[in-house]
Amino acid sequence: MGWSSILIPGSGEPNFDSWVANPFETPKRRREKEVHSLLDKLPPETIMLDPSKIGTVKPSKRKEKPTKQERDVNMEAAVEAAKGITLKKKTKGRSKPSKISKKKQENIL
Repeated sequence: MGWSSILIPGSGEPNFDSWVANPFETPKRRREKEVHSLLDKLPPETIMLDPSKIGTVKPSKRKEKPTKQERDVNMEAAVEAAKGITLKKKTKGRSKPSKISKKKQENIL
């Protein structure tokens, strides 16, 4: 009816075996490991990179700027849409006339 202890070999190993699956592996690291294992299966002669494209940046496509007339039309449509919005009645002083007019001005801007 006393206290006893036993010794189990290998149970106190603080480091896990790195040749076995890593229990602390993140999904991103797992994906990278799978890609590396697949690339290791390919012969090096089949993997080629285009040396002219390494270190270059893909040029961005320029968007056409809208004309002044199109911007004015879009602005008028946005103002009309903002004027048509009905605001809900809020409680505790949030529906004061000054607050409502301020919200309308914010919507128009």
